[in-house]
Amino acid sequence: MDTDTKQGFLFIELNANDSIQNQAILNKETLYIDNDLTSTRTVLYKGEYAFDPSIGKHGGYKINASEL
Repeated sequence: MDTDTKQGFLFIELNANDSIQNQAILNKETLYIDNDLTSTRTVLYKGEYAFDPSIGKHGGYKINASEL
């Protein structure tokens, strides 16, 4: 997170040993977040997130986030 803007990213690294995650890896699926997800300290923003093969060993997603 940027300390001034409190904006940043959450990186999700997929695990090829999990059958559902492996399907996302093989099909390079888009991750859809329909509504902003808010916890006590963080917001994950709704949107369409393309599969990113450069994240981790098998690929994953880079989600827009901010700190509350």
